Amino acid sequence: RACAHALFPCVARSWQREAIATRQVIVRTLGVVAQRGNEEVVKTLLACVEKDNCFEVRQPAMALLAQLASPEDERVMALALEHLRKKDLRGQPLFKPLGDPMALTKEALQVLANVAPRGSEEVWSLLLRRVVDDSVIAVRIAAVEALASIADGDMLADGGARSTVQTIALAMLDDQHLDSHRLHSAAEATFKALMRPSGPDGEAAGGVYWG
Repeated sequence: RACAHALFPCVARSWQREAIATRQVIVRTLGVVAQRGNEEVVKTLLACVEKDNCFEVRQPAMALLAQLASPEDERVMALALEHLRKKDLRGQPLFKPLGDPMALTKEALQVLANVAPRGSEEVWSLLLRRVVDDSVIAVRIAAVEALASIADGDMLADGGARSTVQTIALAMLDDQHLDSHRLHSAAEATFKALMRPSGPDGEAAGGVYWG
């Protein structure tokens, strides 16, 4: 913990004067020494994602927020949602067929999977859009995997489970990517997480989020 506190002023200086490699080392070190929920670490990583001019520094900083931010941290969720609201999906003005190499979409999905509360309708909607309309296979996989993390019983009981399964199945049928087997594997795992029978006799009892 003391090591993490000692790094904060160094990080601030690094944004302005230090080499990219030094900034990367500092972010990696925070990931090793910091504990989840450390306020100063979270503030440092947020500032890094928002202010650093190097993608190779912003990317690991965003990824660390998924590990180190406290559940339901509103600042971290707002940052992740900002990245997912970008108009870069199929049919939107910022869409790129091969994806944006500078995007932090996958990392933002991982943040929401770990930080967002169950039952967040906006997060749910954004995840489903990414499953279907994002051009990057790794992003679509991350979105599929995140769905199980933020689902709650009320959402699924209202028909969300059926619509989610249909959306994922549609994405699987539509995907001709060479790595589509990764999407299929992630989808299968998510299907099981959402719909696995939980009754003592093995019969379907609505999935793991009831009760």
